Amino acid sequence: MSETVQVVGRSADVLTQTAQVATNFSQDLISSLPTNRNLDASILMAPAVHPTGPGGGYTISGSTSFENLFMVNGVAVTENLRGQPYDLYIEDAIQETTIATAGISAEYGRFGGGLVNVITKSGGNIFSGSFRDSMANDDWRALTPYVGDVKADKTVPTYEYTFGGPVVRDKLWFFTAGRLQELVTARTLVDTNIPYDFTQKSGRYEFKGTYSLDASHRFQGSYTKINQDLTNNTFDQTVSMDLNSLEERKEPQELFTVSYNGIITPNFALEGRYSFREFQFVGSGSKLNDLIGGTLLLDRNRSNHRYWSATFCGVCGPESRANDDIYVKGSYFASTGGYGSHNVSFGYDRFNDKRTANNHQSGSDYRILGTT
Repeated sequence: MSETVQVVGRSADVLTQTAQVATNFSQDLISSLPTNRNLDASILMAPAVHPTGPGGGYTISGSTSFENLFMVNGVAVTENLRGQPYDLYIEDAIQETTIATAGISAEYGRFGGGLVNVITKSGGNIFSGSFRDSMANDDWRALTPYVGDVKADKTVPTYEYTFGGPVVRDKLWFFTAGRLQELVTARTLVDTNIPYDFTQKSGRYEFKGTYSLDASHRFQGSYTKINQDLTNNTFDQTVSMDLNSLEERKEPQELFTVSYNGIITPNFALEGRYSFREFQFVGSGSKLNDLIGGTLLLDRNRSNHRYWSATFCGVCGPESRANDDIYVKGSYFASTGGYGSHNVSFGYDRFNDKRTANNHQSGSDYRILGTT
């Protein structure tokens, strides 16, 4: 007689093993479908989700688009003003995505619609990795019926890599991933019909380390960084009339998380987390702040189309949108012969949402509204 015990390790379905309504999509499924493999692909497949908010924002279970909560590994990555998610992940590093639409536990908080959580991969006892090259070309699309539509015939590769493995087997593991892209799009200024190329050069990087003190205690730290440079960017391409309205802008982002999960006694489990996230606008606006070069002009006869200087001030300091969070949760389980089984959860969550901006509507703080 022989007996085999098979133990399979997988991520905890913290949003699906409850009474709440939730859908879980593995990244293997999303990658096998004709999608772009990002967070949008998973969200749009879930029931009760519609992209009917301003700018295509998501409404979940009838809520407004700014009432949802988006998380990566349990950390909020929701944009501070409009409530949309930041791309603080690499597509090939995603393990699974869960979209909860109803009956969600109050412990998450800070939302009135749905909850979306992305789980990224971690290292293990076997070295593994991947490399992907995706290509796109603006010339491969069809021309729109709008006057002045142009296309840039340039093939743009997007490189993604993942790599992870053990540092010390059964004790310490690492995981890293990256995404590199330089996107070029042909655009045309309004009214003057001057063509120009808009370039978006971005690099995303993720580093994660996991340490297991023993079978009951685990520590994990992760850091995600995005470097994004925009060339010939503009406040609104539908109202910019000349090349002086264009700007060179940087949009750096970062996300840092350190967490602990432990079993203190057979009946009591404890978890804690500290996270910090920041997004910045750097150089957004005019590089001049004198009265002549830094003054924005608006043409009232052309629906206030803009020219002469870029909108806002690009040398008055960056704008920052950030948050930090301290989270502690305890779970106690009791099983009695006469009164059944009971789960009790309690915790503390201190979430700080921050936005700092030295807001100037032009480089010189003046705007001129002309009649033609």
